[in-house]
Amino acid sequence: IKGVDVNLKKKKTPPLKIIQFKEAEENLNNIWDYGFQLYKSLTYKVIPVKSDGLVSYSHFSEPGISYINLLDRNLLETVDDLIHENAHHHLNLILKKHKILKKNDPEQKYYSPWRDSLRSIYAILHASFTFSFAAKLFYHILNTDPSSLKNWKMEYLETSRFRFIEETKMLTYSLDDLNRNNALFTKKGLELLEQLSNWNKENEKMARLIQKKISNKKNIEKIYSLQKKLTSATFEYKRYADIKASKK
Repeated sequence: IKGVDVNLKKKKTPPLKIIQFKEAEENLNNIWDYGFQLYKSLTYKVIPVKSDGLVSYSHFSEPGISYINLLDRNLLETVDDLIHENAHHHLNLILKKHKILKKNDPEQKYYSPWRDSLRSIYAILHASFTFSFAAKLFYHILNTDPSSLKNWKMEYLETSRFRFIEETKMLTYSLDDLNRNNALFTKKGLELLEQLSNWNKENEKMARLIQKKISNKKNIEKIYSLQKKLTSATFEYKRYADIKASKK
């Protein structure tokens, strides 16, 4: 490509990482049947990559192709990566078939807990959709007998608890923003928003019990810090929006 320095190196994927990928698929099937069926339907090629600063990625122009960084990730992270990229494929397919938003005002910004920055409502919807699948994955992991999973380490339990709480809290914040602005959604968009909201309500019920089981001190501190940040964002952005709307 003119003007772009592309330096690609092809290397053989280590055999142990191929095994890890196969075990990730098998474990996903045992953890969450619906998620696995979606994965098998929407992801037709997984390309292993080694990329500094990138965990996994996919492109709108390459439906069904996921680039997964297997080399620097453990088995739990690989399962998460497969579901995450598949969620991108899923949403891209929905957006190709249906109009979800009546309009996307680029000037109107909302706080994104995942980016810790202000983003458009389209970006908030995209993040809420993909991370809803992450939260639901960890929901099912926590409801699966670990002995039924291949090479599943005990340390994955604490990680899954933390990630489940983290994603659920961030989704609660952003889904509230989307529901506050539901007038911007089409009928199909409202149906999608309702599904995501119902999923998260189910997550919230279990989160009350799971948060008490988090034992790692650093994870407890991270959850406390996240909650503090979300509370601050509520005062700074949501209450300001309410006051501004009341003056119209």
